[in-house]
Amino acid sequence: MTRSLMKQLLLFAISLGLSACGNKERADTALNSTSLVIAAEDDPHCFDPRLMRDTCSINIAHMLYEGLFFLDNEDTPRPALAERVAVDPSMTTYTFTLRNAKWSNGDPIEAKDFELSIKSIMDPSHLSPHANQLYMIKGAKEAKEGKIPVDKVAIKAIDQKTLRIELEEPTPYFLTLAATHFLYPVHESTLNGSANPQKPVVSGPFEVVSFAPQNELILKKNPHFWDAAQVKLTHIKVLPLNDQTALQLFKQGEIDWVGSPIGRLPPDAVPRLKEEGKLKVKEALGTFWIRVNTLDATLRSKQLRQTLLNHIDRDKIVEHITQGGQEPALAVVPPALWGKMDDESAERRTAPLSSLKSEESLPTLSLIYIHNERNHKIAQFLQQEWKQKLGIALRLEAQESKSYYERVGTGNFQLSIGSWFADIPDPVNFLDIFKFKHLKTNGTGWEDARYIALLDKAAKEGDPGRRLALLRQSEALLLEEAPVIPLYFAAWNWVGNPKLQNVHLSPIGFFDLRHAYKKER
Repeated sequence: MTRSLMKQLLLFAISLGLSACGNKERADTALNSTSLVIAAEDDPHCFDPRLMRDTCSINIAHMLYEGLFFLDNEDTPRPALAERVAVDPSMTTYTFTLRNAKWSNGDPIEAKDFELSIKSIMDPSHLSPHANQLYMIKGAKEAKEGKIPVDKVAIKAIDQKTLRIELEEPTPYFLTLAATHFLYPVHESTLNGSANPQKPVVSGPFEVVSFAPQNELILKKNPHFWDAAQVKLTHIKVLPLNDQTALQLFKQGEIDWVGSPIGRLPPDAVPRLKEEGKLKVKEALGTFWIRVNTLDATLRSKQLRQTLLNHIDRDKIVEHITQGGQEPALAVVPPALWGKMDDESAERRTAPLSSLKSEESLPTLSLIYIHNERNHKIAQFLQQEWKQKLGIALRLEAQESKSYYERVGTGNFQLSIGSWFADIPDPVNFLDIFKFKHLKTNGTGWEDARYIALLDKAAKEGDPGRRLALLRQSEALLLEEAPVIPLYFAAWNWVGNPKLQNVHLSPIGFFDLRHAYKKER
């Protein structure tokens, strides 16, 4: 054990001992049986769920916040802060009745907290990357574009416990959306800027005790949580560690969980963990891809983008690099989200696309990616592939996560390795992020009127089969234009303490610890 880790664990034990009024025996018991230590790939970028976009931060949000609904172990939306909901016959007006619940500081959670939080995202100046996912709410798109005042968005607190939301069109997945992090309410102090950004007032099963960036995040059970009686863990400690260190500490019994969805396993360790029967694998509704900056003078060329897309041996990536149940991707949307497909559509989605003749004068390109072992191996593989097959030289630029997101957000890149994991189990969640070039989720500078029209038509289509057909057409157009180059479909990989029970990890990456506990020997 390193001295720094010994110091961290000692401080953690001391903090638990203080919370137990100095009773060392109780503190030791808490550390062993009712606390959890998790390895993360990075710190949360913030504690405001409206702004979160990476999987690690989003899952910290799930620990700290609660929404109108939550997803149960079958990924079915169930009432959370909303005690019940009534939907009108047109399926466009949702009236939520809130339960008696409190913020972590004891303030009552009221309907106006939801109204103000959701409307804040629609302010044109707000930096949330998720506003477009709420455009089914009446007036949301117009408000975000500055065409109408935010107050005109159809979200209204009727009284302290009643919230009404009106939609433009029937949206079959809206209650699932009501369980997502960007519909979590934030406290008034967060809205007005008076909150401590590293220790916010929260609504979920846990609250922040302390946060030391690049060192540790300590959470404790929130006694004001509406369902606190069902929360068994008293403390959670999150350590930002590289994958090799995290796995070593797991083997030493000092960490309870390493890997998905908030951390990574070393790619080289996956085969051995699989042979030992320790590796856990679960379907993930996510796609890893390369974003292409279509505003770049070189990559404006559709032919070049298609050439790059068509000259990647994706089987080698999943067989020799990721090795954890991932599948090669020649599409953007994970196949499970399409449901049962006929033979023709299945062939259309999986058959190799036709090769295109390479341009005579091929440039040197640059590829940015968040620095970790998996991304670096993939980047090196792409460098070799395109050099051998196309004669294209690829310059690799590993980035810290903050720098990476800044460069993608400002368009200061040519190619970038990225991913998307479903917020809701519906194909539109993968397709909408490329609908408009100004969207923070897009990052490619690409926009196409035909694509927008197809997605708009799908949004208004009431027949499920015809709606999916329109969404498939949208995906086909996206692949033809190639602002994004699919690499592989994701899978969750992790190792966990065998004593840890009742942890739910859903295909969309919802990491639910509210009912988790450690069984006795």
